[in-house]
Amino acid sequence: SDGSRAAVAADQILTIYDTRSGHALASSRVGPLSSGSQIQFVAPDVARAFLVNEGSRTLTVRDFNVRTRQWTGVGGPMPLMNSYRYRVAGSMLLTRGPDNVELRDLRDPKALRTFPIGRDDGMWVMKDGRQVIAHYGRPVSVDIVRDGVRQHVVRFGDDVESVRIAEEIGDHRLLVAAVTPSRNERFDTTTYLLDANNGTLSGAMPHVFPAPAWGVVGMADPATTFRALLHRQSGQIDVMSVQSGAMRPLRR
Repeated sequence: SDGSRAAVAADQILTIYDTRSGHALASSRVGPLSSGSQIQFVAPDVARAFLVNEGSRTLTVRDFNVRTRQWTGVGGPMPLMNSYRYRVAGSMLLTRGPDNVELRDLRDPKALRTFPIGRDDGMWVMKDGRQVIAHYGRPVSVDIVRDGVRQHVVRFGDDVESVRIAEEIGDHRLLVAAVTPSRNERFDTTTYLLDANNGTLSGAMPHVFPAPAWGVVGMADPATTFRALLHRQSGQIDVMSVQSGAMRPLRR
């Protein structure tokens, strides 16, 4: 939100604070929070809880109103493959179930789009509706799909174990991390820009990791303006504009 509120969850109690005064404004029982759960503000006085039940592998979304001290159901329970396989971007919610990916606008959770997907695949949903499907089994490849039609197939080398889509750059490029084995570490990464309009890779950045880049499902978040790029060997950090793709070093 506007930074005027902070949410703290402890001992299954959610407390909302005014950040300027430090005073508690409201508290309520939220129940157990797993490591995959999160809380966001959709308005200064409305906290949205994304509650993951690890036992049933489901996600439930609820809103807490600070003024009325009441909870309102927003959506769910929705099936998840595991506790972390969902992505929130503004009012949009992307969830990864056992056999498909579901895209919801939480302003109208019953209206959803469903995309069938292989169990070992990942997906990025672009702003224009195209789906970018990453096949993790070797040989690794990425499909760019519109309205069920595969437009491009991007294949990677035999040494690549998996590919992660980290960000959407501008209106048609994607920041892609290719994961390879490493003798000195558990893995290494090379980061590319993938042009979704023609399926070409460019701007290879060896030993560069776009953080974070490990979500199995993803979509562009309008609140994100830059993406950090970590140079694994030197420790240098660059930042990339998600609007233009321009990069600059991060000043420490």
